[in-house]
Amino acid sequence: MNAVNTDDPPRLLLLEEHALLRSTIAGVARQLGLARVHELARADAVLPLLKEVTVDGLLVTLDTGGHVLALIDAIRLGATPCQADLPVAVMSAGCDSVLAERLRSLEVRRVILKPFKAKTALETIAGLWQHAGRTAPAMQAGGCPPARSVVSSEER
Repeated sequence: MNAVNTDDPPRLLLLEEHALLRSTIAGVARQLGLARVHELARADAVLPLLKEVTVDGLLVTLDTGGHVLALIDAIRLGATPCQADLPVAVMSAGCDSVLAERLRSLEVRRVILKPFKAKTALETIAGLWQHAGRTAPAMQAGGCPPARSVVSSEER
């Protein structure tokens, strides 16, 4: 049985096609000790990475096409190397009621509407593991406040 080392930051897979946004979120999350971040720009690169690297959560953009919803569905069905209950949050340019219901059925923990402040993404990352009693080190040291489980849209 593998014991979880709660002193190490959780491992996060960040899928975002825009390099500046991706590198900003990843860099600050690393600097604050919120997560060890694996960055990807394309949805088709996610499954090969998941075969090589164990992750504790996903923060993915829906703006790369329908492949992301299929990926989350495969995770939930246990058809990937990830645990089926892997914490997932998504970023999107929009979210209508049909998409919101689909994301709810896939047990997505949070939807962040673009544009958003970097703080919102960091709160989301910090909050991904709260249900399991695992808190990122920066949270314990008075870092970002916990994420809310709501859809949010904020100006940059």
